[in-house]
Amino acid sequence: MSWSNPRYAGKRSRGWRRYLHEGLGIRRSFLLGITLMTGLMVFVVSTALINSERLTGDVNDILGERLPSTMNSFRTARAVDNLAARALTLLNISSEAEKQRAFSSLDEAQAQVEPYLRSLYDREGDEPTQTILQLSTELNANLADLRNLVEQRLDILITRDQSRRALSEAWQAMQQHLTFRIRMLEADSDVIAHLGTQPDFPAQDLRQMAIDNARLVPISRLYTLLGMISGDQIRATTSSTLSQLEVFEQQIASDLAEANEAKSKLPDFIQEAIEPDFQRLIDISNSPDNLINLRRRELELLSNGYSLLLQNAEITSQIDEASENLASQEVRQINRAGENALSYSQSSRLILLTVTATGLLGMLLFFYLHVMRNLIQRTANLSYTMQEIASGNFDVSLPQEGRDELGRLASAVHQFHRVAQEASARNSQLESSKQRTEAALQVLTEKTRELESANTQLTELSVSDALTGLANRRRFDDVLESQWQRALQANDAIAVLMIDVDRFKEYNDLYGHQDGDSCLQLIASTLKSHINRSSDILARYGGEEFSIVLPSCKLADACRIAEQVRQAVEALNMKHDESATGTVTVSVGVASTTPGSEESADLLLRQADSALYRAKRAGRNTVYCRQDNEYVSAASSDTSGQ
Repeated sequence: MSWSNPRYAGKRSRGWRRYLHEGLGIRRSFLLGITLMTGLMVFVVSTALINSERLTGDVNDILGERLPSTMNSFRTARAVDNLAARALTLLNISSEAEKQRAFSSLDEAQAQVEPYLRSLYDREGDEPTQTILQLSTELNANLADLRNLVEQRLDILITRDQSRRALSEAWQAMQQHLTFRIRMLEADSDVIAHLGTQPDFPAQDLRQMAIDNARLVPISRLYTLLGMISGDQIRATTSSTLSQLEVFEQQIASDLAEANEAKSKLPDFIQEAIEPDFQRLIDISNSPDNLINLRRRELELLSNGYSLLLQNAEITSQIDEASENLASQEVRQINRAGENALSYSQSSRLILLTVTATGLLGMLLFFYLHVMRNLIQRTANLSYTMQEIASGNFDVSLPQEGRDELGRLASAVHQFHRVAQEASARNSQLESSKQRTEAALQVLTEKTRELESANTQLTELSVSDALTGLANRRRFDDVLESQWQRALQANDAIAVLMIDVDRFKEYNDLYGHQDGDSCLQLIASTLKSHINRSSDILARYGGEEFSIVLPSCKLADACRIAEQVRQAVEALNMKHDESATGTVTVSVGVASTTPGSEESADLLLRQADSALYRAKRAGRNTVYCRQDNEYVSAASSDTSGQ
């Protein structure tokens, strides 16, 4: 018998098919298929678990070490910036209480920085970390120097107050002597003038009286010079530059020499009478701790302080840069870990796809050769039923269940039908949950808008005075600078009014701080009623002082508004027993200018403050304006052409 005969070849083919159907059987064929699928799934799941473990390790490295280190570097930079910012107020300290508050705030900020710096000690090998630690040490050293500087400045301020009191006492003593002599001189002049009209009075006696009286004339000049010396020393304490102090020092030296000369021309008995107080005034003026020398030392301390603040700003900038470098380094390591994880994931995915495709192809070939020849009809019916159920057609006719393999598969189809119906019901529930989620998102959006509105209100409160509701000093400075720049560009006028409540300290002492607050609120409301333009700004400058910026306002209009303000406050008739008028009044200083490129808004503010000082010295409840480099009363000034 030859196996190459086609007849026998056909028998071999039918034999293999009979073996697959009768020898292997449906159960064994499915067992074989399930075994192959199980093996494939075990391989796939094992590979997926290994891949997941690798990815979990990379993620844990990022979240557990890299990301916290990156966040800590940013927190360190933010804490250092806060520390440097709190140090900015140290140069404005003028009392022991302010010093204690500022030092306490600084200690709190340093305590906040320390935990972040300690967390960096474990990474001292990194160059950015080493830079941050070194710069933080330098910053703490600068802060210690600033603390010492504040202590020295407070000592200077105490000594300055003592020197000012001594100078004031010496000047008051001289005033008593000189005022008495000046009045005697005026009385003698009147007598001589009267006797000169009498024809019978001896001419020789009249001449001698005139000569004696003339010898007392220098006493008026001496009075003026000593007043100028005292006033210049007090004004020198407000000088902002050393060059201004030198000008005051030269002027005082010149006045002292002229005062000595004027004293030497007085009669000997007058020189002997005023010599102790005169010498005391001279000694105070020439003392190493006089007001000018104290102000010079204070300016030098402030200059050193500003230098330290500039160094702090540079240090914080370098710390920010080092923190960014450290964060960038961590981000690069995070990116590198992510890239490694991605590369490993892609390789694993390729292997899984290859193995899965190969296994599926083998199983398809196996089941095609076996099932298609034997179970095609029942399988087709089962497939059709499954498709209809999968498409949502749950009214399809279900196959009959049985005890054989396909019968049990039909039972599985019945189960799938029930599961699909339950899944459809769950989908409906998910859709309902989605709608509820969207409604919750809408509520969240509304809450977000409310939060933004609250933040806007907080921003407005940060530039408002809590007591009066007016703009605060910070807002005033910002508006003054912006309006100054606008006026400079437009070559337009700008005016500033400085308003001070007269004898307000006595009002507080007499009526209490609560009534004092009510008084300030009423005055603020009155002032506000005289601000008619949206570009004008009224601010509480500090304590009992108010200030008004009037853009596009010349001196005449500014003085008119100042007088209206003064009259309006006086018309309130608020009782004040310590005031000369018996009611609460205000003094107003006015300055107006068209800005030049070499000038600043601070100059205009100082001019208005000087005008206010002149109004105070003139007796209060008045308006003084700066006109033609002089300070004159608004009632007597000619501002119609300004």
